[in-house]
Amino acid sequence: MESNKKSVLLTFLSFICILTFFIIVILFHLFRTDHDPLLQTMSEYTIGPFGFFFPIALLILGLSSLLSGVAIRIVLTVTPLTKKSFRAFQLWTIFIIITGIFPTDYITGPYSFSGIMHGVASCFAFLFFPISLYYISQFYRKEVGSKFNYYRYQVYFYVCLSGFIFYLISPLGYKGMTQRIFLGIIIIAYLDIISIPLRTKKNERI
Repeated sequence: MESNKKSVLLTFLSFICILTFFIIVILFHLFRTDHDPLLQTMSEYTIGPFGFFFPIALLILGLSSLLSGVAIRIVLTVTPLTKKSFRAFQLWTIFIIITGIFPTDYITGPYSFSGIMHGVASCFAFLFFPISLYYISQFYRKEVGSKFNYYRYQVYFYVCLSGFIFYLISPLGYKGMTQRIFLGIIIIAYLDIISIPLRTKKNERI
């Protein structure tokens, strides 16, 4: 099988995973009507009935990231900037998987080892994702010369980073809402990233 066909197949499987992620997120919101989306983060849905939904969703998101990372690596020319972007994206993937493995605690405490691991891993994941966007934008500017794509990924970078900071500093009573807004922004940028192999031929400077 040619490399570009492999990358397309991996991208297709990655999209299947992200679609599954969306379905699971919708399901646990429907089943857990006892939780207030405005107040409680999605991670807190792991506590109580149907608590297995969100960890599974995160592991599927991690699998999607792993597949798309391989697909992107196949089609992009390896340069110092793409290497940095790959590493940041790989770290995002690793920390998302760790976040899924360790269930969280309620944001108000008390805190367990598992909950601390979940919180720390998620923070690192949401830090490395914007970093990968930054290096992608620099790749477009310095090695491709595409101003449109450079500014697009710069916007993603600043909006994702700002959304993360906004979530961290938001009042406790609005953590659920700000987290969902932030994650929505992340997913939009993520869908753009994983579609790169569909608009790029092998070793083409996009």
